[in-house]
Amino acid sequence: MNSSNKKHSKIHMDSIIRELVEESWEWARIGRDRDPMDKSRVFSETLADLESSGDAMRYLNSKGQIAWKATPGLRDYLNDLKLDAEADLEHEDL
Repeated sequence: MNSSNKKHSKIHMDSIIRELVEESWEWARIGRDRDPMDKSRVFSETLADLESSGDAMRYLNSKGQIAWKATPGLRDYLNDLKLDAEADLEHEDL
């Protein structure tokens, strides 16, 4: 099968999960010391890891496609980090 006939399916993700998956891809790409990594494989493995850790969940989007989004727990954790960083910034002597 040549590459023009290859069908690539897009992985649908919310912005939080996309950022985490893209970061995993960058780390895999930078850290590779042997064969080139397959981007879709890195994405799939990262999504599976995020799901098993409770940070991502699969769902059907409005078009009936499988998609991924951050769990409420991950969203709360990231929001807490943001609030802590903002509070630390307010207390810094500039």
